[in-house]
Amino acid sequence: MSLGFGEKWRKSLLVPNIEMRQIKASEKAFICCLLEKAGRDISIPDCVISLKDGEMGSLSFDTKGAERRQGKIVSGVFKDKDGVIVDFELTVDVHGRLFELDLFKTNYNPLISLPEPSEITFC
Repeated sequence: MSLGFGEKWRKSLLVPNIEMRQIKASEKAFICCLLEKAGRDISIPDCVISLKDGEMGSLSFDTKGAERRQGKIVSGVFKDKDGVIVDFELTVDVHGRLFELDLFKTNYNPLISLPEPSEITFC
């Protein structure tokens, strides 16, 4: 079975030769806030893969590269410490597990820090 364009593109974002890493406390706190807002009780994996996105902070929870994105559970925006808008989207896979946290800083620069809950605007 060949991969579709979407799966090929997503797999190209995985940083080559980089192992899984421990999720940072700030990332876990941010994701907990998003899940709470979405009213979802989904476990947050201890290990993640940083996506090759110019250090904007996007994460894959699909550490085996085997699952497909099912859909968005929550999205919104926040301002990074330099005042630049960051769009985010948290998605799940076809089994309802966390799939990716997509972060996009609108000037394409690396993310400085994740926001406090009060600094998030949900869409």
